[in-house]
Amino acid sequence: MLARMDIISVNCPHTPATFHLLSARRLKLIRKEAYIVNTARGEVIDEDTMVKLIEAGEIGGAGLDVFENEPAVNPKLVRLAKAAMRRCCRIWGRPRSRAGSRWARK
Repeated sequence: MLARMDIISVNCPHTPATFHLLSARRLKLIRKEAYIVNTARGEVIDEDTMVKLIEAGEIGGAGLDVFENEPAVNPKLVRLAKAAMRRCCRIWGRPRSRAGSRWARK
């Protein structure tokens, strides 16, 4: 029997109304089997809370095409991604900026 997995795909512009659309309160409502895929803008997700919930096993993982403070990548995301490479992949990303791309090649 396959485990249930939900995918939450975030696809919206960054506006004052969508800043941290996935706030701490909303992220805590997500099923622990769910994966968040953000192809919108990094500012739409509260990255610090998302990292804490992934580490605690409260969210399954994330696929990120954007980061909240590009071109800088949140060090917590880097740490989580490196730890995930040692286990199974729980977070992955494809930064668009040159600075982010250098991080991805490390």
